[in-house]
Amino acid sequence: MASSAEGDEGTVVALAGVLQSGFQELSLNKLATSLGASEQALRLIISIFLGYPFALFYRHYLFYKETYLIHLFHTFTGLSIAYFNFGNQLYHSLLCIVLQFLILRLMGRTITAVLTTFCFQMAYLLAGYYYTATGNYDIKWTMPHCVLTLKLIEFLVL
Repeated sequence: MASSAEGDEGTVVALAGVLQSGFQELSLNKLATSLGASEQALRLIISIFLGYPFALFYRHYLFYKETYLIHLFHTFTGLSIAYFNFGNQLYHSLLCIVLQFLILRLMGRTITAVLTTFCFQMAYLLAGYYYTATGNYDIKWTMPHCVLTLKLIEFLVL
């Protein structure tokens, strides 16, 4: 009885080793290299194309459903795609969104809030450009953060 349990355990360990080596060969870096692109560019293209199945899922299963379900779906999928693209650098966007929320709550829709938002968001974006600058074009957190900065500033102005 003990020998059959040891045999099953050895089979599971061997299967885990095969699966792990198979997943290592499916890395995005190797795929990007074989396509002649950078891994960041491949991640960006994959995340753009992931929007289509998510949109179909939303349209077929969540359209005209409760608002909280729609918000949860968009929050979860958006954060998942952003984490897939930028990893832990996602905190830059989250920090600016939370600070924008606090500015809106504490200051309301005043000219002071608009000026504070503009100065903070632009300064954060410019600091990000300065600290991540290289000689090449890189796909980093600053690319979507530029769009986020414009939208957060626009949110108070309009």
